[in-house]
Amino acid sequence: MSDNKRIGIATVNIRTTLQPNGEYSAIDDDTYDGEGSAMGWGATPEAAIEDLKEQIADRSFARQDGLGYSSDYRWG
Repeated sequence: MSDNKRIGIATVNIRTTLQPNGEYSAIDDDTYDGEGSAMGWGATPEAAIEDLKEQIADRSFARQDGLGYSSDYRWG
């Protein structure tokens, strides 16, 4: 019996923007599709990117099937 696990790997094109309220936002330019898409927020660009990574990880975990990521997984 094998303990092999399928792992999903994706590359992202992250863009950070300073918002009028003084916070930074971070999105993945390749998958951002408006409201409901993952978007990170933070006091610095780095904090916004970390928040975005956490959101993407949470969404990945929520959409896993028993063997790995579901075939219809989409970040946006």
